[in-house]
Amino acid sequence: MSATTNTLPLPVNRLRAWSSSAAVGFAFGFALEKAKVYLPSVIIDQMRFKSFIMVEMFLTATLGGAVVIHLLRSAKIVDVAIRPPISLGLGYLRGYGRNALGGLVLGVGMGIAGACPGTVLVQAATGVRYSSFVLSGAFCGSLIWPYLNDFLARKLPDYGKKSPTSSLPKSLGLTNDSTTTTSFFVLAFASTLAAAVAIAAKTASWPAQLQRAYTARLSTSPNNVTVPTIFLDHPSATRADLSAFAWHPIVGGLAVTLAQSMSLLLLSTPLGASTSYAVLASTLLKHLDPSWRVRASACANVPTLTTNSDWHDATTKLLNSAGVVAGAYASALLGGALDAAHLATAPRSRVLGDDAVRAFVGGVLLLFGARVAEGCTSGHGISGVASLSTASAITVAAMFAGAIGAANIIY
Repeated sequence: MSATTNTLPLPVNRLRAWSSSAAVGFAFGFALEKAKVYLPSVIIDQMRFKSFIMVEMFLTATLGGAVVIHLLRSAKIVDVAIRPPISLGLGYLRGYGRNALGGLVLGVGMGIAGACPGTVLVQAATGVRYSSFVLSGAFCGSLIWPYLNDFLARKLPDYGKKSPTSSLPKSLGLTNDSTTTTSFFVLAFASTLAAAVAIAAKTASWPAQLQRAYTARLSTSPNNVTVPTIFLDHPSATRADLSAFAWHPIVGGLAVTLAQSMSLLLLSTPLGASTSYAVLASTLLKHLDPSWRVRASACANVPTLTTNSDWHDATTKLLNSAGVVAGAYASALLGGALDAAHLATAPRSRVLGDDAVRAFVGGVLLLFGARVAEGCTSGHGISGVASLSTASAITVAAMFAGAIGAANIIY
């Protein structure tokens, strides 16, 4: 594929990359909206173990991604790089310090805001309340990060050092990295995830969990508001076509696997969501801060719209996010979900009483953590773990630990 691309005129190459990126984003956003994993109450209830919609979709997408990535690697179609450990420079956690810290901070933000860098785009597209505050906070977190990154780099000599990559099989003592050994590991890994999905699916009724997600705020209303049966009585509730109100989370996970396959085949890169925030923030900082090379040099590692050499890559990243927004809106429009979006906010907070403040603070932490770990719920979770990266597995474990702790304290 790359050989064919190289023979095409440059404008055609760019148009192909841009359209492919937008198409991948559209498919990803469509799947996230249909699975309803973007709803703040779904994310928060998952962290409070009151709903398993999110984990069913997440594990199904990771399972499917692991199989797809392994097959493409084995066929030498796409070589998906394994994310490396990133040191915090303190000498702890065997070089995985930034993975653990970034995942933890991102998770706390997710538990507070009921969003992640990818799902907040879906929230904005469908009109979920306070999503604009999460986005604003996320952008501010992206603006702050380069300055703190440079400060830490000056104070800690080994800060940001990347160690040689380590796959999950090697970390578990399987030194034989032959295709056969890896194939057996992927089979065992996928089987384990499938068993976990089956257990989660048996734990509670999916329609009842989704109904709760749309009525979380109403059920705690002091005004004795009658809770409507938004989902259970919806005419398209049980369908699995494009105009369905919602898809079962397992179907949603398989749809994300399709988007992952598209991303790998069309763009030669796995799914991710947080880079577009860094692109916008770095573009702004390079324009406004004449001394960014000294105070925020991390911007040099991110493609921006102001640099002739990498504006094409920056545009490709942004079009992917635009595709997520368009795909989510199309899904909600086809399924009739836009009318119920105003009910899809987070439960009432016991600690941060102001919803706007809660959303903004959560957004700051989301992107701050994603930049520390160099990846988010999509990049490290759905893609990184699927590629069998130990660094991603540690990041995701810290992410869920932070989210579970924050959600249970705040809500």
